[in-house]
Amino acid sequence: MPVLNPTTFTITDTTAQSNGVTGLNINVGTVAGGPYTAHSYPLTAAEVSAGLPTGTFTGSLASIGEALGPGTYFAVSTATNASGTSGNSPEVNFQVQTAPVAPSAFTVS
Repeated sequence: MPVLNPTTFTITDTTAQSNGVTGLNINVGTVAGGPYTAHSYPLTAAEVSAGLPTGTFTGSLASIGEALGPGTYFAVSTATNASGTSGNSPEVNFQVQTAPVAPSAFTVS
């Protein structure tokens, strides 16, 4: 079952610091197996030293969520370093749902 309306993502890579990871990509598509559209997350030095040495990085999906309409999406992640970009992580899926519209008026009788 897909996650509904996620607000963050978490990437776990126990070798990230030793491999010199400098950025992450969240690749999102509407079909299992792709094609995917890349959303890049360049990492600051503080993020690399604070999050990735322990093997986990958590980021915000706000910029992706604002760009996606309602539906089911499939995502993989990749990491970048001075040598290039890694292969895809295992695929996960999630759903974006629209918020219910609040009533503008009501009558009590």
